Amino acid sequence: MERWKVGNKIEEDKLIDFYLDPSAEDHEEIVEWAGEDFDPDKFDIKEINPRLKMLQTD
Repeated sequence: MERWKVGNKIEEDKLIDFYLDPSAEDHEEIVEWAGEDFDPDKFDIKEINPRLKMLQTD
């Protein structure tokens, strides 16, 4: 699913629109890529920060 890299707000909005619209041409592919439990409104800072810290380079 290389083509669904999200690098900016416009791409993110487009992906969310396709995810939420079952009639969208790429809906099934995006659901497969993002997962059926994807929630575009959920952001858990306590969950994300440790993941980001693992990516941090000195």
